[in-house]
Amino acid sequence: MTISDEIKMEISKKIKNCLKLKARIQEKKLDIQKGDKHPFLQNLCGYEFLLTTKVGQSLQTTFGQSLYETICCDLAITFGNSCEKQKKIYGYIDDEIVLYLNKLEDIEYVPNREREIQEIRDICKSKFFENKDKIFEYPDSTVDVFMEKKDGTKILIDITTVKNNKKSFRALKRKTLEWSAIMFSQNPEIDLEPFFAIPYNPESPIPDSIKYTRWNQYYDRADILVGDELWKKVSNDKFSIIDLIKIFQSLEKTLKEEISSALNDI
Repeated sequence: MTISDEIKMEISKKIKNCLKLKARIQEKKLDIQKGDKHPFLQNLCGYEFLLTTKVGQSLQTTFGQSLYETICCDLAITFGNSCEKQKKIYGYIDDEIVLYLNKLEDIEYVPNREREIQEIRDICKSKFFENKDKIFEYPDSTVDVFMEKKDGTKILIDITTVKNNKKSFRALKRKTLEWSAIMFSQNPEIDLEPFFAIPYNPESPIPDSIKYTRWNQYYDRADILVGDELWKKVSNDKFSIIDLIKIFQSLEKTLKEEISSALNDI
């Protein structure tokens, strides 16, 4: 067994534990037995379809709420980084930073990630001794995935839905810059990479992450990690979206076996 195989087995085990397939299926089976069922759909498609649908809906909620964050942190730690989920960051957003961020609302605004982060760093550096003891928590200061590499680089990721609207993208762009200001207010010299991310690209075949253009006039393409870019970022380029898909494919048999077993009791 190669190291790669060992890692894949370790990640697969963690994903399986997070999904809690057996317990989830039993829960939905009991729901059906207690009357939570659609009589027309049940008679049209059968109990297997009904149970599978309920389990699928439950899994979809888990994917949206916590699974992606958990997988990101597991990968980050597996490949030698430190990582925390839902980490609060504290610092200070100066009035000058607020005025700077308000420019994002201008009609003529053109995103430029590198320039914006550097300019926010410069503002924070110029006011560091004035503001370094002003430590506050802000409404959007919770980071979904807070990773630190061995070289000290801090990577902050907000994992979001794959089909955000214009308003959401503008808010996400502003949030990453606010995170930069908060972090630089405490140390303007740190290596920082703030991102928002989507777990897969709904606009092109996997693993193609490049062709993502949804509302791209409101953010720099470098601001967003799309699909494979996310999984490679947290794993130091050692684990891809294809590796992740293969793990889920391997769990398909387990899911079907558990559903078949549950159906015997209905």
